[in-house]
Amino acid sequence: MTIEELKQKLSTLSDDLRRDCAKIIAETSTEYFKGRFRDKAYDARPWRRTALATHGLGDAP
Repeated sequence: MTIEELKQKLSTLSDDLRRDCAKIIAETSTEYFKGRFRDKAYDARPWRRTALATHGLGDAP
């Protein structure tokens, strides 16, 4: 699908539905990328434990 085809499809939706779709896409993509960063999925090496995590003051897996 090209960007022009996407624009054409989106133009047929009602204004309310377009706003709702934009919110859903934004929230979904934000959560996806937060998860990938949290899991450090981009290089397959786990995060090193920090002093805060070692002492129970930070989020540790």
